[in-house]
Amino acid sequence: MIKTLLIFILITPLATYASGEGHVPHISDTIIFWVNFIVFFGFLTFVLRKPLKSIWAERKEGIEKEVLRAQRELVEANKKLEVSNAKYATLDEKTKKIKTDIFKETKLEAESVNESSRMQVEALTKHAENNIEAEKNSAKNSVQEEFAEKVYTKAKEKLTESFDKDYDKKYRKEAIEGLKSLNS
Repeated sequence: MIKTLLIFILITPLATYASGEGHVPHISDTIIFWVNFIVFFGFLTFVLRKPLKSIWAERKEGIEKEVLRAQRELVEANKKLEVSNAKYATLDEKTKKIKTDIFKETKLEAESVNESSRMQVEALTKHAENNIEAEKNSAKNSVQEEFAEKVYTKAKEKLTESFDKDYDKKYRKEAIEGLKSLNS
């Protein structure tokens, strides 16, 4: 059967060429070509049906895998979007909280720095007052010592001038008698 079909297919073009000159083309002239085409298409379908089935099955599986992977990625992306939207929704609230926390901490830090500075100022003031008082006392003592030394030198000079030997004897004698009266 196949042999006859092949022979028929091979002879048909020769028959059309043999029709000769002056032939007016007609639709029935193309029937042989259509038969040839249908036989060829049938033969290709018969030969290629198994490989085409496997190719289409693989392609279908690949597309299904891609669709499933894309669906999983879409679900993950939607979850991430929900998380991002939830974070974004609380962003203003968190920003306000951070601002108030910063203001509170800044105020506390400023108060702490002011208190520390005030305490340092008080300590430095007290230290300065103590230093001033010490310097004042030191200067007072220095002036008193200098004054006492000047008084001593002046008194010594005056006494040396006013005491002569007779006056000195008299003064010593009175002093010794005063001591004797104390002993008795």
